[in-house]
Amino acid sequence: MSQVQVQKLTKIVVCPAIGYMGEDAVKVVEALRQLSTPPDKVKCPKCGQEVEARKFALHLSKHCRVGGKNIVCDICNEKFKDMGKFLRHVREHLVIGVLRNGMWVWYCTVCGREFTCKRSALVHVLKSHEVEE
Repeated sequence: MSQVQVQKLTKIVVCPAIGYMGEDAVKVVEALRQLSTPPDKVKCPKCGQEVEARKFALHLSKHCRVGGKNIVCDICNEKFKDMGKFLRHVREHLVIGVLRNGMWVWYCTVCGREFTCKRSALVHVLKSHEVEE
């Protein structure tokens, strides 16, 4: 794939579908395009734990440290003052955008699903990969 324009919402991309955590978003997009079916279970690239895909964002939100008044993301070391902002940030680790035919397409890195709107991708992560049943 040549000259792919990719937009990351955080400096580190987490892609449990391929077991990757790092800065190479192009690698993630190429792998997601090859994904034939969404996985039921994924392996956390941070800790190696196998997790149901529908609970992965919830699992990822446990990778934080609380120190004083700050919540620190264990993935990228970004600091937050409240849990709500941290939880939104966690979801951003799981969404990347690709410019395709002049339009941005957003991918969920947990299941590979595509969206035409960034907000829709973020809501999808919240509803499809964070809810416990």
